[in-house]
Amino acid sequence: MLDRICFARIGTLLLLAATVLLFMANASCPILSGLSILRVEFNDDSGSASSSGNVIFGIFGYCMYNATTSACTYSAVGYDPVAALAPYISGSSLPSSAAAVGLTRAGVILPTTAFLSFLALLLTLDGGSPWAPRFSLIVSVLTCVVLCCEFAAFCGVRSAVSEVVRQGQVRGRVEVYWGDVLWMLCVATVFSFVAFFVGSSWYFRSRIDWKYEETRHVLEHGYVAPLPPPAAEKRWWSSSTKLWYGMKG
Repeated sequence: MLDRICFARIGTLLLLAATVLLFMANASCPILSGLSILRVEFNDDSGSASSSGNVIFGIFGYCMYNATTSACTYSAVGYDPVAALAPYISGSSLPSSAAAVGLTRAGVILPTTAFLSFLALLLTLDGGSPWAPRFSLIVSVLTCVVLCCEFAAFCGVRSAVSEVVRQGQVRGRVEVYWGDVLWMLCVATVFSFVAFFVGSSWYFRSRIDWKYEETRHVLEHGYVAPLPPPAAEKRWWSSSTKLWYGMKG
């Protein structure tokens, strides 16, 4: 019994961690510049302030920092990440960014995903509601979709930077770093999927135990007695219900 309780607690803790990570990803640049998908640093060795600076990309926009300017875009669904590089690139032969704009629009899914993850976490208070693992699976799939779209979009940005550097359109050094947001989305995807597996296992095990008790009562007494519902069907207001996917008090 202790092993089953610990197993159920792991599922709820993973779902809590996934929820926190998703809300943090929603607050990425331009809301919090410290949380980014990609960071591009332009370093002009000649000391020109206009040719040196950082561009930080997030889910809903980007920020630009240099010696004279510090500005962030408004949060928006879908934006052009390649256009943010234009002030630091000489010439006008930037690669087409239509695909990147379309892929960044997938970020509109992320607030909904965070809300569903929070809802699944609340449903664990419902004594292990069967909807909790279902929502966890939906969260895992949607987060994976956002992760793939954002990764593809900013792989295009990296390719654009590499191309203009190869053509000599950038003075000085250019350094590109992946940010924390993609890792957050990756971990949230894994955690929510594991939470789905744990929640489903607990729910179906509770159903099996309930059916076993019902069958045993029939064999021993010859009739079906009104048994209490399985732990996974108890409601959160029941005094015998705990937080951890249907633990009995």
